[in-house]
Amino acid sequence: IVSYFFTPIFKSEAKCKSPAGEYEWISLFNGKDLTGWEVPEKGKWTVENGEIVVRWDEENPGGAWMVTKEMFEDFILRLKFYVNKGGNSGVCIRDPSRGTRNPAYSGYEIQIDFNDPKNPTGSIYNLAKAYSILDAYSPKERPAGKEEEWNEFEISAIGDHIVVKLNGNKVVERFDRRSLKGVVGLQLHDKNSIVRFKDIKIKPIPRKGPLPPPIEERLQNAKGSFKKLFNGKNLDGWRVLWGGDWKVVNG
Repeated sequence: IVSYFFTPIFKSEAKCKSPAGEYEWISLFNGKDLTGWEVPEKGKWTVENGEIVVRWDEENPGGAWMVTKEMFEDFILRLKFYVNKGGNSGVCIRDPSRGTRNPAYSGYEIQIDFNDPKNPTGSIYNLAKAYSILDAYSPKERPAGKEEEWNEFEISAIGDHIVVKLNGNKVVERFDRRSLKGVVGLQLHDKNSIVRFKDIKIKPIPRKGPLPPPIEERLQNAKGSFKKLFNGKNLDGWRVLWGGDWKVVNG
């Protein structure tokens, strides 16, 4: 299935082991100033110790997005972030509005909020909830990152396929075509949030030709046939787990 559906999307050079293998990383932040970024009127955006730091501005209050001057289509984006306890922020990708609208709806916002049960850190805001990871030594689930610590995102957007990794753990995978090109952005959310970003780099991947049909269309038109799992008469081919009274009534 993987070969059938995805090889046509990633027709890279023969020497490439992956679609991103032969392309170069580009630094989006030079560690010294905000060259390459469009700095919003709201918020205090500074560079301290090689980190972008964003704070609320009491004299000019309001949330805002700082976005790159350049737009990107297909890419892998990596960055590190540190959010204070109870803090809220985000990283936007493929926002064609350049932060002038809400990037969470014009493009995609990768959420930073370790206290939001609906959209925890790593979620594609209101599209795909980040899932926890299972602890190797415990049956309990745990988040893949923590506030008041440095965390790392790897966000890949190839065609309509978006994957988010938090500290090396894949927490979101989504196919979506809301936007296929736009800026990268960093969010100032509220007056209680202080967020730091560093080591921001991107690997653009040239798109080769038009996108294929959406994956659901390719699945519907895939070779093969349906196999009946229930004969409508009895439970042949099934086994009961965890009890219960299972019977066939009227098919």
